[in-house]
Amino acid sequence: MKKTLRIVFSLFLFGLLSFNLKAQAQQLKVSGIVKDTTGLGLPGVEVKIKGLATTATVTDEKGHYSLMVPNGKTVLIFSGLHMLAEEKVGNRTNINVSLVPGSSSLDEVVVIGYGSQKKRDVTGAISSVGAKQIEERQAVDVYDALQGQTPGVQI
Repeated sequence: MKKTLRIVFSLFLFGLLSFNLKAQAQQLKVSGIVKDTTGLGLPGVEVKIKGLATTATVTDEKGHYSLMVPNGKTVLIFSGLHMLAEEKVGNRTNINVSLVPGSSSLDEVVVIGYGSQKKRDVTGAISSVGAKQIEERQAVDVYDALQGQTPGVQI
């Protein structure tokens, strides 16, 4: 009886450990560096798995990232401000990417006091002060250059 109990316990323990190793083998840790065209690391680039919106990470200040991905036919999407790239993972654990700026214009982004939004999504009034307007004022400092240029703004 005691010997049978040991055998059953040993088989149970072996099966449990085998299942745990199999579960770990289904995940792959992928890391690398995201750089721009000059070779500098890009901070703040989102790295996500295509088709899984809940699994994502952001590059650090030197462009490094690390992400656990499912083993198999996985594609990583790298997206930054006007930059986008896709890379197939396969069995690779180190993927370095160089992002090239896209052709879209920065006029589409509006910077606001608590974040940024696309210009088409803003419902309030938007005013802009161009360089030509500032040059015409012969301002002493930035505050003087902006004073009175847009309605409702007091500096």
